[in-house]
Amino acid sequence: MRLRNEFRVAHPPAEVFALLADAERVAECLPDAVLTGRVDARTVAGELRLRLGRRAVEYTGTARFLAVSPEAGTVLVKASGAERTGQGDAAARVAATVSADVVSTAAVSTDGGVPSGTLVSLDTDLVVRGAVARFGKGVIGAVSERVVKEFAGNVTRALAVADHGSPAKRDSGRRGRRVLAVVGLAALAAAVAVRLRLRHPPPNRNL
Repeated sequence: MRLRNEFRVAHPPAEVFALLADAERVAECLPDAVLTGRVDARTVAGELRLRLGRRAVEYTGTARFLAVSPEAGTVLVKASGAERTGQGDAAARVAATVSADVVSTAAVSTDGGVPSGTLVSLDTDLVVRGAVARFGKGVIGAVSERVVKEFAGNVTRALAVADHGSPAKRDSGRRGRRVLAVVGLAALAAAVAVRLRLRHPPPNRNL
């Protein structure tokens, strides 16, 4: 199924892209996402641990970088993961686009110059198997909007804190970390599927 989401951040596109290119900063913005290691130069491993009341679900998987263009502000990633219990799995192909936002431009000004803001668009092709597959696109879409909203709020707060740091320090190592942007994007897509299962159990069925 295809999911499309977007969110706005009152910070310049370059700053937003830099955050998405830093796996550690992305993990801080996405609750329950944990980075566990690097498989190779283009692939990283991670997991999601979620709990709702007495129920707990843990997903493990990998995210592989397919394409990234800082100049165009685009990232393409392929992710896959499975429940530790073996009861289900999921795969996602996520395309993210970071662009100047004409709506939020009035909200922030960079160095006293022209105001700038950012629009982040996410286009996810999601395939799920197991219990998650029972849910419809309408429910998944509603859950994805809430997950993206929470992530966006954390991104805004993280960038506000970063504004008080040294620009040189924020920029150092950015090029080497760009490939890790796939971690946060894949985790975001995976979180949509996992939280769907936890927050919206199918009516009149036992998981």
